[in-house]
Amino acid sequence: MYGLMLDDHTSFIRGGNLQRTHGLLKEGLPFSPLTPPVNTAELGMIRSDFLFTASLSNGFLAGEAAKATFLGPPSNRTAVIRAEYSSSLGDYSGLAGASYFSEGDTEIKGFFGGVSRDRFTWTGEVDLASGWAGDVNSVASYSEIAWMIKPGIHLLAKYDFFDEDIELLENALSRFSLGAELYPFSFLELKIQMRKTHVSGTGMSPIEFLFQTHAWF
Repeated sequence: MYGLMLDDHTSFIRGGNLQRTHGLLKEGLPFSPLTPPVNTAELGMIRSDFLFTASLSNGFLAGEAAKATFLGPPSNRTAVIRAEYSSSLGDYSGLAGASYFSEGDTEIKGFFGGVSRDRFTWTGEVDLASGWAGDVNSVASYSEIAWMIKPGIHLLAKYDFFDEDIELLENALSRFSLGAELYPFSFLELKIQMRKTHVSGTGMSPIEFLFQTHAWF
């Protein structure tokens, strides 16, 4: 329950480049779909427009499988806290929240939010991580504007950023994406993106094309 929990795992605030392609030690945060599931105990509260959750689990980064004894070794336990507030004012709807993640020497904290009006929606998130890419602080951010042409067809413009040591002039990735989300059925999403990545100190990489499918049941 950390952050916006995007379904696009290639965003740097999630797993980013699961296979590093630009020479950085890390190219995204640790929320990868390839990480084994772990046993988790979670408590939450919803009060009016406010949501709060807190959880404790087996080591997520350590890759402790769900079959491991619940809560495993104390040194590998993962703690996550998330709070969000949503509200509406006239034609506008908004969301704002904060998250915290801790396991061993790794700590991630961030803010997220969004605003929508009519057919336009903006969402964004900024995260600061320590102990993830070695003994340095890293930052990841995401910003996206979605335009609903009509129900089932959305156009997207997105900017992702990741800096493994917050030096900006090197070891940083800036990714610009344009694409569309199509929902042919109520439980199926097709996502098509064209994107370019700028590597600090190197320049622009070739154009990439990404196709994803997501299903819900």
